[in-house]
Amino acid sequence: MRRIFMVAGVLWAFPFLAAGAQGPFGINAGDRYDHPQFEAFREIEPTEPGLVALMGEKPPLPHSLFETYAIQFHPEEGACWGQARGPIHRDDRYGSTVRARMERVRGQLSDSYGSPGEEVDRLLPGALWDGAEYWSRALQSNERFYFYQWEPDPVDPQKRVKALSLIARAARSNDTRMVLEWQFDNWAECQSVGDQLDRGAF
Repeated sequence: MRRIFMVAGVLWAFPFLAAGAQGPFGINAGDRYDHPQFEAFREIEPTEPGLVALMGEKPPLPHSLFETYAIQFHPEEGACWGQARGPIHRDDRYGSTVRARMERVRGQLSDSYGSPGEEVDRLLPGALWDGAEYWSRALQSNERFYFYQWEPDPVDPQKRVKALSLIARAARSNDTRMVLEWQFDNWAECQSVGDQLDRGAF
């Protein structure tokens, strides 16, 4: 059982660059899952077999627009993937709240990683939920896609962030939330763990 404790203080500006902390929210590529900074996190199911996944509310450098954080770790390579989730915006059927929050974070991310390489705001042809009042419902039904994506090239050797995606998700038909996902430059090693385990099944 992991010990739970509170870490005081919240960083209100976007916490990408700080002394001794080069990765998003103060989480660095290669950080170990048993590092004291993750003692307040709980273990969850990983997206890839063979990895260790943790979730918590207080990373080394929190952000005011996100409330939960998940990190995945390679047994030897350490932290390789992360996700931050914003709070659920109730009755945001037009998507105005989540889009405003995303625009704010997009600007902060661009300060650290440059302009996004891809900006998608797309409603599929023939979508059933095509009215403005059904913005979030179309998102929930995978008829609408709204996200920003960064793929730094070359990868900064200090940050070691290979890709970031800022995504609008629908929690329910009328509720939305903002999600930020990122991959460190060792993500391929994390994926290979599951592949090797699966190959062993044959």
